Amino acid sequence: MLEKNIHFYLLVLRSRYAKKLYELQKKYKNKNIPLKEIRKVNADFAELTLTPVGKGALKINLPKKYEEISSEKLLKIKVDVENNGSIAVQNVRIVANAPSGWAVTFDPKSIDLIDIKEKEYFTIEITIPGEITIGQYDVAFYAEGEDRGTTIESDDTIFTVKKKEKSSFILNFIIILLVVGFTVFVALFTIKMAKR
Repeated sequence: MLEKNIHFYLLVLRSRYAKKLYELQKKYKNKNIPLKEIRKVNADFAELTLTPVGKGALKINLPKKYEEISSEKLLKIKVDVENNGSIAVQNVRIVANAPSGWAVTFDPKSIDLIDIKEKEYFTIEITIPGEITIGQYDVAFYAEGEDRGTTIESDDTIFTVKKKEKSSFILNFIIILLVVGFTVFVALFTIKMAKR
């Protein structure tokens, strides 16, 4: 029904002619009343045409929205972009807003067409530099495409990256040895004191 013309008439008539119109409606029930019959009603009318037009609606679906890292890392995320609209969207691509120094690439760079209620997949690669400070960082993504010269954009989808402190194996090992050593020392000291 989208983009197909719907023809109809707008009638303006005096109340005394309404009975004639009501009789025509009963006669033709769910059918269109022919123009020659409408002219007999003594009404002023205008022929109108309505063309319903659909709209694309894009949505990014991330499988996860959070990642913890400890050093420079390349993150690969497979996402799908879904068209929940009522018309196909063309030239669909993903746009990212990432912190300074971060590199974000997409494979494929764009998709020619996403049809109604269909989804297509992208792989997003985020290269995070190693010199970032400990903390939480957000990368915002949105999908964008075209429909008859109009840009269609999805809502932002946020992916959070948290850089945690590097844990040192050697430092952890020394701490464990100290705790075990202190525990053994306290146990031996307690036994020695108990024998007195």
